[in-house]
Amino acid sequence: MTARSVLLIDQDQLFGAALGTLLGEDSFQLLPPVPSVEEAIRVLRDIPAPDLIMVDPWGIDPPRVASEMRRLRAAAPQPRIAVLTSDTSDSVLKASLFSGMDGHLSKSSGVATLRDALELILAGDAVFPRARQPW
Repeated sequence: MTARSVLLIDQDQLFGAALGTLLGEDSFQLLPPVPSVEEAIRVLRDIPAPDLIMVDPWGIDPPRVASEMRRLRAAAPQPRIAVLTSDTSDSVLKASLFSGMDGHLSKSSGVATLRDALELILAGDAVFPRARQPW
């Protein structure tokens, strides 16, 4: 199977290196991570479109999360885009849903769960957490 290219947008360089190692064991090739949507848009102008973009909105001013995700989607209409974050707030999940993202994944997921979710997203499925049950 041909390696699928993945661009990670994340301020955490250590996480990016670890993710690259974990995904590299499968058929994913992690491109050099970038720290912001702005930097990703610059990089995307100069490289062939990756198969998948993963973005962590941590560090983006909360009122701007949805608009930054829409900017990313506009700059990268072909790749699948997933939010990969430890932020479980409803506002970030809603921003993912309504900004054209293809998935919303938790950084606390197990490696196998993450790989399975990425495969589904790359196959054209949308992957979002189930609605929380009000107890």
